[in-house]
Amino acid sequence: MATEAGLIVLDVLNLMCNTFRKDLEVGKPSNPIFQGILDVYVCLLSTGQSERLLKHTFASLRVFISRFSKVLFSETTEALAQICMAGLRTSNLNLLPCTIEEDSQSPTPPTPVICTTGTALSSHSSRCAFDQASASHVGILRLEACGLIYRMWRASFEVFGSKGFKRVHLQMIISLSKLVGDIGPEFEASLSLLHSLAEMDIQRSGNAGSIEPTYSRSISQGASLQAPLRGPTAGAFMEGIEDLIKRIRTVLTATEEMRRYGNDLYRKIDLQYSLAKSYASNPVLRRTWLEKLAELHLASKNMAEVAMAKLHIAALMAEYLNRRGEFPEGCDAFCKVSANIRLEEGSPLCDPAIIELSYNQEDLLRDVSDAATALEAAGLFEALQPVYALITPVYEARRDYMALARIYHHLGRAYENTARAEASGQRLFASYFRVAFFGKGFESLAGKSYIYRTEAWQKINVFLENQVHIHEERLGAGRVEKLVENYIDLSRLSPGKSYIQVTFVEPYMPTDTTTHCTSFDLHHDVREFFFETPFIMHPGMSTDACLLYPGPKQTEDLTAQWKRRTIVTTEAVFPHLRSRLEIVSSRDVDLSPLDAAIDAIQVKVRELTAHIPCAPQETANVSALHLSTTKNQRGVCVTTGATPVGDIGESWAETTAKGERRVPLLLDMQLQGALLPTVNQGPMAYAHAFLAASRSQLHPPEKIGRLKRLFFDFLTACLVLLTRYRSLMLRVHPEKYNALRDAFDRYRVDLSNLLNEEVSCKLLVLRN
Repeated sequence: MATEAGLIVLDVLNLMCNTFRKDLEVGKPSNPIFQGILDVYVCLLSTGQSERLLKHTFASLRVFISRFSKVLFSETTEALAQICMAGLRTSNLNLLPCTIEEDSQSPTPPTPVICTTGTALSSHSSRCAFDQASASHVGILRLEACGLIYRMWRASFEVFGSKGFKRVHLQMIISLSKLVGDIGPEFEASLSLLHSLAEMDIQRSGNAGSIEPTYSRSISQGASLQAPLRGPTAGAFMEGIEDLIKRIRTVLTATEEMRRYGNDLYRKIDLQYSLAKSYASNPVLRRTWLEKLAELHLASKNMAEVAMAKLHIAALMAEYLNRRGEFPEGCDAFCKVSANIRLEEGSPLCDPAIIELSYNQEDLLRDVSDAATALEAAGLFEALQPVYALITPVYEARRDYMALARIYHHLGRAYENTARAEASGQRLFASYFRVAFFGKGFESLAGKSYIYRTEAWQKINVFLENQVHIHEERLGAGRVEKLVENYIDLSRLSPGKSYIQVTFVEPYMPTDTTTHCTSFDLHHDVREFFFETPFIMHPGMSTDACLLYPGPKQTEDLTAQWKRRTIVTTEAVFPHLRSRLEIVSSRDVDLSPLDAAIDAIQVKVRELTAHIPCAPQETANVSALHLSTTKNQRGVCVTTGATPVGDIGESWAETTAKGERRVPLLLDMQLQGALLPTVNQGPMAYAHAFLAASRSQLHPPEKIGRLKRLFFDFLTACLVLLTRYRSLMLRVHPEKYNALRDAFDRYRVDLSNLLNEEVSCKLLVLRN
């Protein structure tokens, strides 16, 4: 009964096409009658129907496409997208198990009904087996679907040339992206069939008078048009089909890889990224894959990567509108937010279909707002101002004061969050790990090294165990070994095993940088990272040999402690669309014991002075608190004058759960590490090792002088912080403050004795 009703519907559709033929031929795809007829066809193909009805529906739709191809392919419409989706869905039909009735005396098997997902449904619910009849039904329907798809390809090319074919190409890839998780291996057979249809059609056109085999003739009659394709036209058509099939196979290959590495999130992200990159010249398709990539990151709570995906979408559309003359700036304007954008979104937009995109300035404003929201969720507050600066001129020209109010309110909230985060000293962005893969079992990863960007609280041992578990699921238990040393002898690795080496790395900032670097500067647009390896130099051995020496690498004698700093550079900057980036270069810097001491004190000075701008100021003039030496003010900038109560340092001071103000946790830890060390020997151990009169003569005078200046800077920074946080520390932890003060006094006295010159504090009252 349902099949008969469906056939009646098809007859009615054919009657309407004949009755309103002139109106349909001269109208547009948005014509209500035209749209209504297509909606009925799509409904029949998208709901569970019998195999007989589906065959007639495909045949009727092919006739409709042939008659009204000039209208259907004149624009990129939603109706065209729906037909592509229906054809792809049916061409992806699987050979699924049908049911066999327990009562074998049943004279006729049930007729399967094909649902929208390609499942063969039966009225019986007994045991499952593969039925030859079902295989035949599925094969016929897939042939009908391929005939429909090929008819669309041929008709669009015949009427509008490459431009029309690009429209179908566009909708095919978009529809495929929506089905990417459900694509089965049978779809590859459908692609081969489509390619065969094209070859036979062109061959038929070249041999019109020859006699074709029955099978070939039936396919040609169902899929080709009357007008033959010859010469350059046939070559261009075949080239377009091969390009489309190649791109579809690229998607299928990536899909298969995603299934294969389903537990490896980083590999899945890389595959999604490669799909987006393959359509750099087509903004619609690139946007589709970027949105898929954003969804994948969002599911994993990678908010910085989500923000980057949103930014790339906005930059892509800004570039598109700029080339159409509808927006003053292109993707280059986004370089202030991320250096990656110009490299990836500045590709030539060469596809003809882009001139028809229904994308305007309103859509760009909405995309930029979405990107700003994502940046806020990722904690990248400083990036909001350059993003909003792109669209505020538009609202100013429109005099849209409500929109401007929303933008500046959002910016105000972002600046407040920035001030609060910087003052607290607990702003965390990410942790980074260098991961190297050794062994043929890793296939394309073998011999490569990557920088992984993870959550800020990720521990290296947990991260390493997760990586081993991910790869052991594919390679087998016990087939992956961990390497914990920074330097290894590759000749000692077993060729039959796979090895993972994980090293914690930090963003690299050159030591000669004079500008103040915030935590945002350190973690945004960063592509250089470093890690350090201590070693002891043995007589007669090279540095590399000492690094591979099996003995201890550290010693309590600081005059014999060397270290190698390895600086690696990634292919792009973080944050990126991906969570891992390949290392493209590395360089090593070997630091002598004195150079290592200079570097250690310089790091301490940089850590402590970073807290001074946010520290509350006392009523006393802090500029009067200095060390009585002619070298006391080098390298440390102390703001003169008193700051009124309630200024930025007071407003954003960290508080406890009860609302009580306290010293920022990071500052508290760094002050204790500087003045009350418990794990290592502390800064003064370097002073005793290198600044004593008997030892300083053994080293270059310029380096000894630099180390002295760094110690003056170190004590000055400690002095300023202890002074500014004095009242707060005495209220919260007076014992700790007294211990820090006593340690500072000891440091000052020890340094005076080592240098044979007095290092005193003036106008400073440590005891009250």
